[in-house]
Amino acid sequence: MKKYLLILLIVFANRANSETYIAYSTHLHPKSAGADISVNYPSSWQKEESRAPHTVQKFVKLYPEHKATMTIQVLSIPKNQLDQMRKMKLEGYIKTLRNFGKVVSYKKFKVSNFDGFQGDVIMYDHSGVISSLQKIRIVNALANGNWLGFWCGVTTSATTEMDELSSKFSSIETECNKFIQSVEIK
Repeated sequence: MKKYLLILLIVFANRANSETYIAYSTHLHPKSAGADISVNYPSSWQKEESRAPHTVQKFVKLYPEHKATMTIQVLSIPKNQLDQMRKMKLEGYIKTLRNFGKVVSYKKFKVSNFDGFQGDVIMYDHSGVISSLQKIRIVNALANGNWLGFWCGVTTSATTEMDELSSKFSSIETECNKFIQSVEIK
């Protein structure tokens, strides 16, 4: 009898710790530029619309001292620029990201069939003042004349230490990977 109770406790503990996921599709979304993408996001995260013109959907989880975000971005690109983007390497994406902040460190990684990078970024506001710190994981894909971006990361205040930022990212890393691995482009 004790053996069965122990097994039941283990099963319930595993279920309590496992996150459930919700399917989401960009199909017919006005900002999707016709891209039909489906992903799964954690049920404990909130779906949030974005004012950014190329961000189709954001998924957000608020913590007392930081915010975790997953985003789907779609950007229609003229054919001549699309060919250039196909040739762009990781360093080109890093250079683009430097327009928004200072890339402190980054490394390449692969999730499913996507190449991407993970980096620590110090973000600045329009007046050049440090506004926040971010640790982000980004993968990019090109499909049907669109650049597709899948971002996942944490944002903290400008006073956070980099080690603390890494610790906060570690707490959502599994969800980030599952989000990226779930991407289907139709």
